[in-house]
Amino acid sequence: MSHSSKSLKKTIVPVKKTNRLKIANAFSPKRRKKRVSFFVRATVVIVLIFSAWGLWQYYQMSVYVNQQKQKIELIQQEIDKIKAENRRLLRELEEMGSQEYLERIAREDYGMIKDGEKVVIFQDEIEE
Repeated sequence: MSHSSKSLKKTIVPVKKTNRLKIANAFSPKRRKKRVSFFVRATVVIVLIFSAWGLWQYYQMSVYVNQQKQKIELIQQEIDKIKAENRRLLRELEEMGSQEYLERIAREDYGMIKDGEKVVIFQDEIEE
């Protein structure tokens, strides 16, 4: 039997205290706190990244909205100018149908006169 007990002693490997400590340390409260603090830090970093991205998107959208407002304002100014021109043309169109307008055009553009009127031509107008 002595032979077999010697062989048993040789096959059993003693566990080092350091290995036991490593296993125990893996589940220790200090180790758990380090793991938790890592996850908290990682979560905070992720939240900050998404917040920064959201702020950047908000900034870009506000710039875009301001540009569109400026375009709208310019277009509105152009519309106002066109409306004013339209009103002027409508007044002119109304005038065109009047007797006074027709007489003015006949006098200014065609040199016509009414019965009994005399035409006076100045020397300066002849030279031009």
